[in-house]
Amino acid sequence: MFLALLNLQAQKPPQKFNDAIKKSEQAAEIVAKLAGLSDKGISRQLIDASEAIGIFPCHKIDLLLEHAVLCHGSISRHTKTGWSLPAFYKFSGGGLGRPDPALDDSNAMILLFMDSQSIDALADSITFKDQKKARAGIVGPLTSEQMSGLANGAHVLAYSLRKNELRGETLGSGFWKGIILGPDEHVNQGLFRAKAFEVLSGKDFSTVSFPFEIRAFQKALEEHYRR
Repeated sequence: MFLALLNLQAQKPPQKFNDAIKKSEQAAEIVAKLAGLSDKGISRQLIDASEAIGIFPCHKIDLLLEHAVLCHGSISRHTKTGWSLPAFYKFSGGGLGRPDPALDDSNAMILLFMDSQSIDALADSITFKDQKKARAGIVGPLTSEQMSGLANGAHVLAYSLRKNELRGETLGSGFWKGIILGPDEHVNQGLFRAKAFEVLSGKDFSTVSFPFEIRAFQKALEEHYRR
């Protein structure tokens, strides 16, 4: 039923750009909050080393024996000229029993995509499982050894945000539960007439008309985390 819930969510047409604007603005607010956490946040060095960052505000849904956490949000990628426009994705976890503890009490999830392999995976849906697990990110300043280990040994790093507390979280799927990340193409196609991966690839959208507010996430990253 969890997969049926995800399919149902995918079939619902978005409100005319309002949902996308809200997602981008929520992500921008969380970027500002992360920047204000200082030594209790994500190392600036780590964000600089990442290929992309995703921010996903979460809410819970209960369905009899099954429970799900839905975190629809935005991903922006480092490009040669700055951060990309936000591409919209759906990040969901659920199955029999309670949701994954990492998701259950989170106001938002933050994912860092650390290499080209993790970016290539964003062209399709990702199930966080086995070798594709998201590793727990480290909070606060990093030693050179920690930085080297995270940058070289992880494809995706995950954090949960509970009010003003940031925690590193390991994300993986089991037999009864799954954690899936996939593009929200109804939104991307409606806004940009392009797929999410095209947005992240740095495609030129100067001739495409979309609400200026869509850039809120991009602008917040440029303000707080420009390389």
